[in-house]
Amino acid sequence: MEKSSIKIAVIGGGASGLLASYKIKKNLGEKVDVYLYEANDKVGKKILATGNGKCNLSNEFIENGLYNNAFGKKIVANYSPEVIKSTFLELGVLTKTDSEGRIYPYSQTSNTVLDGLYASCIKNNVNIICNKMINDIKYQNNMFIVDNRAFDICIMACGGLASVKFKELISKKLTAFGHNWISDHPGLCGVNTYEDTSSLNGIKVKAKVRIDDKEFKGEVLFKQHGLSGIAIFEASRYVKEGSIIHLDLLSDYSFTEISKIIDNEDKFNLTFPKMVANNLLKRANGNYLEGLKIAKDYNFKVKSLGGYENAQIMVGGIDTLDIKDSLESKIINNLYIIGETLNVDGTCGGYNLHFAWASALTASYDIIEKVKKASQ
Repeated sequence: MEKSSIKIAVIGGGASGLLASYKIKKNLGEKVDVYLYEANDKVGKKILATGNGKCNLSNEFIENGLYNNAFGKKIVANYSPEVIKSTFLELGVLTKTDSEGRIYPYSQTSNTVLDGLYASCIKNNVNIICNKMINDIKYQNNMFIVDNRAFDICIMACGGLASVKFKELISKKLTAFGHNWISDHPGLCGVNTYEDTSSLNGIKVKAKVRIDDKEFKGEVLFKQHGLSGIAIFEASRYVKEGSIIHLDLLSDYSFTEISKIIDNEDKFNLTFPKMVANNLLKRANGNYLEGLKIAKDYNFKVKSLGGYENAQIMVGGIDTLDIKDSLESKIINNLYIIGETLNVDGTCGGYNLHFAWASALTASYDIIEKVKKASQ
């Protein structure tokens, strides 16, 4: 690498790509040229949709995040919520925390987060190239050939398939370099069920949701063809076709306790939304005691996951066994893989964005040190 003209390609202008581009350019200045490629007409489109438009940046209780592997937990543990908050304050974005530990921009709008990242990249002379779909990356003579340009370092930050218009990911082509792709599917999404839920469409209930040995508590929303809501989103990371989702609509009581309290059909009907009570009684052949048993274990068989178009994340991606703790590939030197491109996913509540920021910072600091040493 030449000391004064190290070129870095960042593929993907989402959360991790923007932060990595900013950090590297701000710390290395004229030592590097950073090119950020984005397939959409604007960077950061998915950021705008996070946290219902408020952008749930992180969570004060990050240690409670249920990540799918130890690698993700380790990367996240290196960057506390305080570090993430100070990183965004550096961008000019003040944050605030709600009663459940979720961290948002003080403005309560995701535009603030995107504006802070974008403006900081522009201020530090990151070359942002939108409407550019990268279809292939070549690795020749220790260089990466992207868009007919040669780069010393390449950062894959192209995210996943959730909520995007694209059907293929350039990151899947990393398998040609020898990386393993863990089969992907939509995550944090609704599920379609074999059971007819059309009569329950639009009804919300609070429930304990169980899938195998995993349990979640929260809102369940019945849809025309299945289940949605936060608790179902959490469960969706672990379901597949044929999985049984168990809902406990009376999780505050044991069956013995509730059967003494609800001792007739009139009370039963007043305990649940009308159409839910009707559905429970239908399953119980009109016997309200059997209906209570069913309410304690209201089963639905998964027909399919909701599509990527309505999912918040992609589950799966590049195998973390192929990646160093620095986020550099073990197979190709100077190739970094960050954010949702990796097989790391977490629970709702800011945990997935926290990983995006943490992975961007991890790779950035490793690159910064590497370039500084090369420049000496």
